[in-house]
Amino acid sequence: MFEQRRPTIIRDISCIGASSTLLKEQDLHIPLFISLPDIVSFFDDFAIEPVITPAMINVNDFISHIKDLRCWVKHFFAVSTIPELTRIKAMQRCMNLLIRVLKVVWREYFRTGYTEDGHPPCNTDTKIDYMLLIRTSLSFFDWLCINQKF
Repeated sequence: MFEQRRPTIIRDISCIGASSTLLKEQDLHIPLFISLPDIVSFFDDFAIEPVITPAMINVNDFISHIKDLRCWVKHFFAVSTIPELTRIKAMQRCMNLLIRVLKVVWREYFRTGYTEDGHPPCNTDTKIDYMLLIRTSLSFFDWLCINQKF
């Protein structure tokens, strides 16, 4: 039913000249293509770091890529032309990095004292961001399990 492109109705809307202006006025945009190589490259670029620190984690980027990964698994995993073993290995790399990031965020969220470097505990806004990342990640893991995707 789906191909690896935006559905045709969205494509048709994007072809109308004034649509982008109308969407911008509402702080909306037409989503880009979702492809496994693009999603995995984000996770792989981050995974090469031997140590992940809280300062390296951009919560909004991670949440966006987790949502893209969920969408890709939901709509394209079963019909993708990418070999199955490659798809599974890519998902495994993404999940391993998410677990590493969650460990860092979890420790930082509950840290009460100063770090060895003298950094104070994270502020309320950062805690809220971390909570959103934790919730998004765990919801994704839960969704994968409940829907028997892996």
